[in-house]
Amino acid sequence: MIPVEELEKLRPEKYPRNDIGTSNLFSTVYSSALVYVPERKSFFVYDGKVWKKDIGDLETHEFAKEFVLSIMEYFRQKEEDNEEVLKHYSKYLSRDKRKKLIDDTKSIKPISIDQFDKQPYFVNCLNCTVNIATGEYHSHDPADYLTSLSNVWYDPNAKSEDFENFIDSIMEGNRDLIEYLKRALGYSISSATFQECFFITYGRTTRNGKGTLNSTIMHMLGDYAKTASYEVFESKKYKSNSNASEDIARLAGARYVSVSEPEEGMTLNSSLIKTLSGNDRITARYLYENSFEFVASFKLWINTNHLPAIPDDTVFKSGRVQLIPFNKHFNQSEQDKGLKARLIKKENISGIFNWCMKGFQLMAEEGGLKIPEIIKKEIEKYQENNDRIGEFLQECFTADLEGKHREKLSKVYRVYAHWCKENGYKVLNKKNFKNKMCERISVDSYRGQDHLVGYYINQEIPAEWCA
Repeated sequence: MIPVEELEKLRPEKYPRNDIGTSNLFSTVYSSALVYVPERKSFFVYDGKVWKKDIGDLETHEFAKEFVLSIMEYFRQKEEDNEEVLKHYSKYLSRDKRKKLIDDTKSIKPISIDQFDKQPYFVNCLNCTVNIATGEYHSHDPADYLTSLSNVWYDPNAKSEDFENFIDSIMEGNRDLIEYLKRALGYSISSATFQECFFITYGRTTRNGKGTLNSTIMHMLGDYAKTASYEVFESKKYKSNSNASEDIARLAGARYVSVSEPEEGMTLNSSLIKTLSGNDRITARYLYENSFEFVASFKLWINTNHLPAIPDDTVFKSGRVQLIPFNKHFNQSEQDKGLKARLIKKENISGIFNWCMKGFQLMAEEGGLKIPEIIKKEIEKYQENNDRIGEFLQECFTADLEGKHREKLSKVYRVYAHWCKENGYKVLNKKNFKNKMCERISVDSYRGQDHLVGYYINQEIPAEWCA
């Protein structure tokens, strides 16, 4: 029941005693606890810490019951001549009338999905809301419109020696890597995306610590962290970013997205990756709901022992790829079996959060991630190994010293298709293959057909590849 003194402040007497007046009063009474979001075709309710979708309108119906009983009690106490007013509100003891009341409320003060989570540096903790840019914090406030809650109990003085020792061990004491990882994780607990990048944690061996790091950060961030299958980002999965599936819609509002281990030979959807890491607006839709637009606020973290292929070289040239090496292998005697459980304890999570927040502040002060040389070299090596066209030309062709020899591009493409299948690589379609070739070497039209200029097909190439 709502206390009479609380209702008194709202002056229920001033609202007309009809459906419109009653729905307006209901909306006013629950203005800080209930809103309707048209894009999601649903009410959202505030539980004292966070706004959540009211699945099936169950909470909303409970609010309506509480409202009717509370208003009737209010008028019993405040008006002696209350027969007419009680007769009006008693109609809403009927479920059908309450349902009509709820339906009428939808159009009174609907809010857009864009109104939620607008503060990029606010992190909703269990005991308060923290601004990670300043370290300031305040009590939970429905006006912040936050839809996520972390598992952090904020303590500005907390520190986690367990975590810092763990980071030191997995980065093998390399201070440049440790400080970079600190800034990268700090950046990832915000919803800012100005770095326009994604992260790959790569280790050639197992038991290198990247799984423990990922699960710890996922636990710390709670609702702010999501998992996604690598198939979501595979090149064959989506033909158009404008029709992104529910797989993409469910990532709206996330900050840290952990991508499952890709299969060996996977090719990333370069266009989708650039969209998700480039501040572009994305149109997505939940099943049976209206479509909505959002700008990705999350940072992708791909944890893998097999580097995915990235066919579009501009993904590298634009600085989107951030490759973090995990070269340490923990043998049986070095493994701490109780570490994972200790890291997610309340006091450690508080300290880990402060460590990440400091990383964000350092990144903001220093103007970026400050990529160390060791990571730059890893990215360069990745880019070189990812250059399928360069590898193809090197293995299958010899340069003509005079630069005059021509090979039909259709014949070159047949050789390329066989070479890809031989090596387990994805075959580009003819249009994309031609574009890639034009970026690297001379291609011109001769007697109505495209030709590769200045190269011979190697004699070692099987004849059936050319047929």
